[in-house]
Amino acid sequence: MTRPIKELKGFEKVFIKQNETKTVSFNLGKEELGFYNAKGTFVVEKGKFKIYVGKDSLCEEFVEIEVI
Repeated sequence: MTRPIKELKGFEKVFIKQNETKTVSFNLGKEELGFYNAKGTFVVEKGKFKIYVGKDSLCEEFVEIEVI
């Protein structure tokens, strides 16, 4: 089963004024990291995930997490 390279999860638009900073937090759980396989079973694969946070899908800054 081929998976997308990137998926949008937990989208929220945050307005930031010029010269303003904000702290934004979100949770990623099994519901966000998992998918239904070809047999219809919900699975979360072990491995490394890159979490991108930015203004668009071209963002290159990320944090890497590992599911064990």
